[in-house]
Amino acid sequence: MNMSSQCLWEKGGSVDINPISIVLQQVSSRKMETLLACVCEGLGEGSDAATQSGYLTERLVEWCHQKDLKKLLEQGREAEITKSLEAELERCLYELGQYGKKKGSMEIQYSGVLIRNNQCWIFQRGATGLLLFNRRYGKEHIRPLVLPPEANVWEGRVQKNVGILLCDEAFGEILDREDFIEVLFQDKKYEEERMGKRLKELWREGKERGLKKTGAVFVRTY
Repeated sequence: MNMSSQCLWEKGGSVDINPISIVLQQVSSRKMETLLACVCEGLGEGSDAATQSGYLTERLVEWCHQKDLKKLLEQGREAEITKSLEAELERCLYELGQYGKKKGSMEIQYSGVLIRNNQCWIFQRGATGLLLFNRRYGKEHIRPLVLPPEANVWEGRVQKNVGILLCDEAFGEILDREDFIEVLFQDKKYEEERMGKRLKELWREGKERGLKKTGAVFVRTY
């Protein structure tokens, strides 16, 4: 299975701080591509919020390339990915909590996905958006992906010809599902440049409706 992906990050004004960080990484191993995408939103004030989200995304990039993920993939140990990712997220949240005791309350929310061939791992915390696009009986459908209450990471399968949108909370609230379907999923072209233009189109529409800052990642499988 092939994948195309593109990301969007806009902070609004030139001096504004964007508390949203994004991850979009790919790892090649055993003749297969693995994609890691995440949108993380710090809920603190000012630079503290950006520190929260930036710290988590940096840790995910390290986990992807320098720690467990690459090693597990090279050794064919995909069955251990869920446990490894859960442990990495738990360590990071604990460390952010310890840092927050010095700075005051620090909260964070995120949505992420890891895709390898037809396997996928979804991780989510809080109200950031995680939406699945597909076509059934010739009609476009969009629905949120929601983890079971007890799960930190959920492992499942992903089909060809679907789209997955990760976005910050405001992006998912200000724009509606019809906007997403019309702009993102009507185009059958998979070029990443075209996907980037589509995300920019949604940003402009959201900005007109009051969206100040945003971060999003869109992934297509085919």
